[in-house]
Amino acid sequence: MTAPRVTKDIAKKRLTIEKEFQADISRVWSAWTTPEKLARWWGPKNWPATGHSFDFRVGGHWHFCLTGPEGVKHWGLLEYTRIDPMKVLHVEDYISDAAGTKSEDRHTSRWEVVFRKVSGTVTLVTTKLIFATEKGLERVLEMGFEDGYTSALDNLNQLLVGRTEPRTATSRDGTSIAYEKLGSGPAIILVGGAMVTRTLPAHTELAAVLSGKNTVINYDRRGRGDSGDTAPYSVEKEIEDLQTMIDVAGGEAAVYGLSSGAILALRAASAGLRITKLVLFEPPFIVDPNDRKPPADSLEKVTRMISQGRRSAAATYFMTKIFGMPAFLPLLMRLTPFWKAILAVANTLPYDLTITGDYTIPQTASSVKTPTLVLHGDHTQPLLIHAAQALARTLPLAALVVLPGENHQVATADLGPVVSEFLERGMIGTATAATALSPP
Repeated sequence: MTAPRVTKDIAKKRLTIEKEFQADISRVWSAWTTPEKLARWWGPKNWPATGHSFDFRVGGHWHFCLTGPEGVKHWGLLEYTRIDPMKVLHVEDYISDAAGTKSEDRHTSRWEVVFRKVSGTVTLVTTKLIFATEKGLERVLEMGFEDGYTSALDNLNQLLVGRTEPRTATSRDGTSIAYEKLGSGPAIILVGGAMVTRTLPAHTELAAVLSGKNTVINYDRRGRGDSGDTAPYSVEKEIEDLQTMIDVAGGEAAVYGLSSGAILALRAASAGLRITKLVLFEPPFIVDPNDRKPPADSLEKVTRMISQGRRSAAATYFMTKIFGMPAFLPLLMRLTPFWKAILAVANTLPYDLTITGDYTIPQTASSVKTPTLVLHGDHTQPLLIHAAQALARTLPLAALVVLPGENHQVATADLGPVVSEFLERGMIGTATAATALSPP
């Protein structure tokens, strides 16, 4: 993460702060113009912001409160004077009171914020503060504004990249489970599939999108990333790990599961964990006799390769013989830094194969009364399409949504808004999670 560039010009009464963010310009603009997201990052660390009224238009305002470590409240008001979407934002900054009445003699500065696309994934934000007097600028600097605003920009960066400082919790068998907790609101826990860790873009990007209105818990499943592991392995232990994350969330949470992680989430719901909503993306069940089937002895072969220290062979076998990738793709992956990350977690492949079992939908699925969103892409493997359709018919309270143009490596830009809508409203368009689907 690059540090902000700060330029002080006392004679011109200006303070300029520039910072690049690893996010597209629309997401950065949204973080500045959506009240839930603004409150997430606006204050320095240990100075949380609370929004009280928001009217985003020229002549509108944002009335907010910063609460200091000792509980002292500081009220502020931003008045919007110019809005050029995803380009320019001008505001007048005032001290105010709890009622939102601005103090005319406490006008601190005029802000001119410019957003510029550096590349598809990098956005430069330039914040220029213009003061009425040199003394006004000097007073703000003496009060520690530079450090405070830099801290707030760090908060914004965490919001955009979906990362926070890692924490740990202890599962029932004593295993340490690493996780990150981001955002505020109803909780959702992200459960990765095979070879997925919490630091991969598939999870950090989704965490960033969902954290605007939710508390997102993004964790490393046992044996991966920064989490520990305790032999022997069992699916029940992984369910206990998920229960530990639900405890972290406050006792109940929605759960998103990807691929084999979706099966783990489903099995956890069947076991009675307090899961408020389920989002299941392409669980790898096999329901059509004409679909491709992995070798019957896959678990034994992969387990043997891992025990022999042949992680590369195990990962290649999983990708080609089990998942169905063309043989040349793992060969190409070996030439990239991503292969090292794959090998680091290849030892957990037997865990995912144990979770999937015989690839049939568990009989207990029909008793899961949790509102559920089942998703698949229309460009994914036929077996995954058939599995999603069959699962949606099996679950009593399920909605099936198809993501156009997507496959198993789903883009967050398409996935995130659908999941967000389901979490917030329990519906996708006219389909609700309280309505069982009829067979297609």
